[in-house]
Amino acid sequence: LHRFDQVEDTVGFDPITTGLSLPRGIVITGRVTDVVTGTGVPSRVFYRPLEKNDQVYGGYDPNDLPAPWRRGRDTTTDLNGRYKITVTSGPGLLHFQEYGNAYQACEATKQEIEDGIVDSKDGFFRTRGHGGMFSPSAMSAYKVIAPAATERTATVDVTYRPAKPPK
Repeated sequence: LHRFDQVEDTVGFDPITTGLSLPRGIVITGRVTDVVTGTGVPSRVFYRPLEKNDQVYGGYDPNDLPAPWRRGRDTTTDLNGRYKITVTSGPGLLHFQEYGNAYQACEATKQEIEDGIVDSKDGFFRTRGHGGMFSPSAMSAYKVIAPAATERTATVDVTYRPAKPPK
């Protein structure tokens, strides 16, 4: 997992000494496939914890400074749709975006709005961390996950539905 932290500078070339800790992450693996053909779909996969995740550690959320490593919670599938990503424990979202417009976009359910996963006013996912605000309609698929801190691995497979042909 990553951590955003500020370390005080020293005089000249004196070494900087600091201490920080990182919790162990959970490695999620899976495959993204076409529901009709069963073939893998190359996609972007990324993770954001939900706002209500009380297991997010100090230093997860970035400060206001730009950070070149901020995309560390993103990955891409291989050509067969397989991926691997490390996430934090507690409730969060795995987001899946295919490259192109060949598959249907998602829609939030009434239950997801009632559960505070999607904001009822603006329609965005209620997530934490760096990387912008996303809505279900910007995704080809998404999964709400809540791995326990004791878990080390999990598998999450998703399928995409082909876009409806224009009328």
